[in-house]
Amino acid sequence: QNDNWMMLPKESDKPVDVFYLYLTAWGMEDEEDNPICTIDYEPMRKRAQAIAAGQATAFETVGNIYAPYYRQIDAAYLLSKPIREQPQYTDGVPGTDALAAFDYYMKRCFETVISRSCICQHLQVCNRIILYSCSIELGIEFF
Repeated sequence: QNDNWMMLPKESDKPVDVFYLYLTAWGMEDEEDNPICTIDYEPMRKRAQAIAAGQATAFETVGNIYAPYYRQIDAAYLLSKPIREQPQYTDGVPGTDALAAFDYYMKRCFETVISRSCICQHLQVCNRIILYSCSIELGIEFF
């Protein structure tokens, strides 16, 4: 859904595409809260917009910025879990959302890019999912 994209260019007119996943913008307000934030939670979206304004906009003069909203796990909650258990949380909902957004980008947006490059910026804990999903054959460069 387009309303789940914080930044979705109408046209790809710059030489580089920037697929941007913002830093963790969600923190549980109460111990009883679900450690995974809903994608439409307005305080998370506002924090995500503020984070993107300070980071993703650095690329706007040279790149088409694609920035989806995605459900996140509370970082403190995640870090309280043993390292060997963390992938069961990060590969679940947050990873699924990030991968679905990247798949959408690859299928609907990547065809129009002038240069076959993609910059992934601040991937929270989902970076290996996205990197794994990309084939070297696509000629994508990750920075």
